Amino acid sequence: MGLFAAEHPETFSNWQSKHKNLINLSVDNEQQLLDLWLHAKASRIETSGFTEPDINNELTAVALAPHPDTYAITSTFDLALKEYDAMFALQSSG
Repeated sequence: MGLFAAEHPETFSNWQSKHKNLINLSVDNEQQLLDLWLHAKASRIETSGFTEPDINNELTAVALAPHPDTYAITSTFDLALKEYDAMFALQSSG
């Protein structure tokens, strides 16, 4: 969140004081993440991209600001770690 806060201080401050929700979504590959990031930028959603120097500066995450269009462009993605829900449910019940 540090990069997003530095790049978009007013939006971050508003989020920090009023929203405080984070949703982690999953993509299939770096290209899908890059497409999402570019789509967000084209939709004028404030966003920050995070690259990983240890793996050739690949894009590994993006942060999107709360915005009416954010849900629309992310609605097809699964929640991150969703595949583990069933496993955790079985462990809790058994």
